[in-house]
Amino acid sequence: MGSLFHPTESNADLTNQRMDSLSRMPHKSEPSMEALLNELRTKIIDILNLPGITPADIREDDPLVGGPLGIDSIDVLEMVIMVEKDYHIVINNKELGAKVFATLRTLADYIRTHTPEAAS
Repeated sequence: MGSLFHPTESNADLTNQRMDSLSRMPHKSEPSMEALLNELRTKIIDILNLPGITPADIREDDPLVGGPLGIDSIDVLEMVIMVEKDYHIVINNKELGAKVFATLRTLADYIRTHTPEAAS
């Protein structure tokens, strides 16, 4: 059995397990996926001025472009600006934009994995 100053393998394993569980915990500054989806719903309605649309009308797996919201390429440019301004993420080519703005969920996933806070 190891001393306090010379941990046994089992003590080291416990420490590693604790560190692993802490690293999987979301940072306090990271919103939950559901919170981010709801935030994006509200922002999309606001920046695109979608009359008669409520956050509940925007389902996370419906297509954003050409879907039930009627979002077109000009609207996508507005959303690109919002993502750059609000989340500090640059989307600088059409192919990437098509993937990121496929659905609300793909947009939220991209934001969560590419925000400067997520990289640290």
